Amino acid sequence: MANLTDHQLMSVAESTYGTAVAVSRAVPFLPDSKAEWDPTPYQGKGLWVGAPGGVFRSDRRGAGIGQGTITEKYEAVSKGLGVALNAAFGTSTHTLTTGTTYQQVFTPTATGTVLPSRTVQLAIVDNAGTARPETFAGVTVDELELELPEGPDSIATWTLTSDAKTMLTATALGTWTPAASASLFGGWSTTSVVTLGGTITPPTTTVLASSSGSVVTDLMSLTFSLKNNIDSSRWGLGTRGQPTVGRRELSLKWSQEFTAQTVRDLQISQGKTSLLVTLTTGEALSTGFATLQLAFPAVFIDTGALPDPTDGETVKGDVSASLLWDGTLQPAYLVTRTADAAL
Repeated sequence: MANLTDHQLMSVAESTYGTAVAVSRAVPFLPDSKAEWDPTPYQGKGLWVGAPGGVFRSDRRGAGIGQGTITEKYEAVSKGLGVALNAAFGTSTHTLTTGTTYQQVFTPTATGTVLPSRTVQLAIVDNAGTARPETFAGVTVDELELELPEGPDSIATWTLTSDAKTMLTATALGTWTPAASASLFGGWSTTSVVTLGGTITPPTTTVLASSSGSVVTDLMSLTFSLKNNIDSSRWGLGTRGQPTVGRRELSLKWSQEFTAQTVRDLQISQGKTSLLVTLTTGEALSTGFATLQLAFPAVFIDTGALPDPTDGETVKGDVSASLLWDGTLQPAYLVTRTADAAL
């Protein structure tokens, strides 16, 4: 019998969109994850003589094709998230560097007009101690967010918001087997490094990204957002087509102490800058340590770099920035160094 904290969230990549696959990838998830199913019901609205108050008849209602929405929230861990991140970005590489150390590189490009799909299973334990699995197929990521919260004890978190084609309630419960000894990426641990400005040298399949810019130590929080702008309204006769990916929107928000005028001047001039964020954990790999890296070659400041006055508190700006394509490099690179032997 399960406890009321034994809910589980698992996923797996699909080879055919909308064809459910037995879930196999387990990652500890946060309890504000959720799933919803809209049965898109149809209701006859014809006038019916004698209907009390004109209320519609119950025998003229039925379930339509339906549509699911899923929100997954995970702490940023060193293992197990490759399938989900690939589904959000669209393109990835997974390469053995040395020994048992692998490097994964994710970029926001899609093969054709659609993104990789997944099967996702959310199992909620009822109050009698039985896990009740809900299995969603044809799951397509619409939005991805990475938040690095403010504070010395903060933990980086991923949020994925997705569309689902179908929901099944009779699928067997997946076996919960998370990756062993996965480590957590702290939001701003002593091993976090942020580099602003300069030129980004993009990652290769085996080498991390680098920057010629200057290390900054006054960023207080940072959020990266990727919006895929999928078209999930491809309704057809008796079905719904696979969502197509739209124009990608990539952005950053960060809070920064007002100790220099660099970012303010970039907002005024609309000059291009770059940002490189590197997080590591104490998890030793065969080479180096578990690493999470974000590289943005073309950053443009939109708002927030002109801070408001305070009543004696530390002055800071809440900056919003757009991530654009410079004509050569990707607008964003997500890189992980991991012991995961598979994506």
